[in-house]
Amino acid sequence: MKAAVLGSADCLADDLMRLADLGPWDGLVVVVNETGVFYPHDIDVWVTMHGEKLDWWRSHRTGNDDHEAIVAPECGGSSGAAAVLEALKLADKVVLCGMPMDKRPHLRRPGGWLPADSHHGWWEQNKDQLVNVRSMSGWTRELLGAPTKEWL
Repeated sequence: MKAAVLGSADCLADDLMRLADLGPWDGLVVVVNETGVFYPHDIDVWVTMHGEKLDWWRSHRTGNDDHEAIVAPECGGSSGAAAVLEALKLADKVVLCGMPMDKRPHLRRPGGWLPADSHHGWWEQNKDQLVNVRSMSGWTRELLGAPTKEWL
């Protein structure tokens, strides 16, 4: 089983198109934070470390509402990192889309995500646990590598 973890960076749509170029997606879809509001297709799991916002986000979603919702404990690597850890419990391969972990703008934050660098330490320290994780863009792609058709 494989899982795509969808973050909220403004590269999400481009990352999803590049993932589609590798072949049809038949894995799980895990969304992070407000991405679930904007992602119009079915999702399997919604993960956040911001439980106080989850009900509002879910009430504004247009799409399936039969997904699992997980309020993850703080892990030091952002809600995206928490989503990756949850995805690794469900799948043996994980692909990050819209999770470059850099300062580019997000879907709802056009000014950019300024604290991105503060989470890099977690990703670097836990790289050994992330051997089955690849990323479509940005700093995480440099750290973890990009998926290929063969890897998927």
